Amino acid sequence: KNNVYIHHLTDLDDSKIDYLYNHTIDEFNQKQIIERLTYWINVRPQPLAEWLVSKWFDDADSDSLSKMFDQIKVDSCRKRMLSSFCKRIDDMGQTSQEKEIVKSALSEYGPFCSESVAVSSEGSRLMLSMANVNPKAVADCLYLIFNGKDTEYLRENIKDDTRWNLNRALQKCCVMKDSFEKAAIILGRFAISDNEIYSNGAKGTFLHLFHIYLSATQSSPKQRIRILQYLSDQGKEFYKLIIDAISSAFTTNNLVIDGKANVVGDTEYKEYRFDKYSDIQEYWHQCINVLKKILEETPSLSNYAEDKLSGIVSDFVYMHAVAQLIELLSILAPKVEYKWIKMRDNIHYVLSSKRLQINQEDRDVLKDWEDKLTPKDYLSRVHDTLKFKNDEMLQVPVERS
Repeated sequence: KNNVYIHHLTDLDDSKIDYLYNHTIDEFNQKQIIERLTYWINVRPQPLAEWLVSKWFDDADSDSLSKMFDQIKVDSCRKRMLSSFCKRIDDMGQTSQEKEIVKSALSEYGPFCSESVAVSSEGSRLMLSMANVNPKAVADCLYLIFNGKDTEYLRENIKDDTRWNLNRALQKCCVMKDSFEKAAIILGRFAISDNEIYSNGAKGTFLHLFHIYLSATQSSPKQRIRILQYLSDQGKEFYKLIIDAISSAFTTNNLVIDGKANVVGDTEYKEYRFDKYSDIQEYWHQCINVLKKILEETPSLSNYAEDKLSGIVSDFVYMHAVAQLIELLSILAPKVEYKWIKMRDNIHYVLSSKRLQINQEDRDVLKDWEDKLTPKDYLSRVHDTLKFKNDEMLQVPVERS
């Protein structure tokens, strides 16, 4: 009640505001329309609570929100106030009316669609809560604010709690098919500007989106490919991230993800499922096409790509995608002048494995590629003989998540 940017009662002095607060609380508490919850009051009828939230948003603007956050920062009850505010939004639910309230607040001319609000710790935390109600509105808003920003701006201005909040909000937006693309684009921008190295940072979250299992997104393979194509068109600074994403797409084992990564609000959403091997093969084929375009434009990234993609042979064999693997080898191996020892070793270990069933045709093709990638000089031959003399003890792991 002491914050004008919360109550908007600009025409009254403090004594009248104090009287109005106390009188209103006492009156409606007696009528059991509100209830006291420790330091806070709760409006019981949900429609009334929604109407009050909507009216509050109507009276707010980006300037008043920024000033409200500035005052909250120095308030002794800062954490309690922000937590309560966010909880109220989290509890709104996902009815059409509730979604509309959040959509209005986050629209292009709404109070929350502002750079000053989004890059603040408090504003970003509220956006995280709003992502539980209307992820599409949050994705649209963050896209409007950040898609034109350069990497240096994102690195210098989005840090600490703000970055964590926005990463989590974008993760929730990426769960839903209709909010995936804009959210994934901004998450990709955050990923190349990451100033923190955590598996659940922007980069780690972005890479998870391209897994064929445990992706925590309803997005289709076509949508994911569109993201890679879009980012590749935005400049070479995205190329390494895209190669990392393609590597994630090819990885099928030892996958882990946050158990709540696909939860929005109170609902756990099922991720997209590949029903057939052919669907996975086509997805990987499209990934290879994206990689091919990158390497044609920037051959210097060939060594980076061969390092990232050296351990994928068992994944392709397991998914009956040897044809796609050969397609990849045919593109990348010549660019590194067939000096790809890690891939040669991976092929050798897979062919030596007793736990992978490989038909004779695929085995012959892989053996041919093993020979192509094997150095022909005498010292390398001696080295290989020593390396592989205990082949029966060297097995490639094929346990599946």
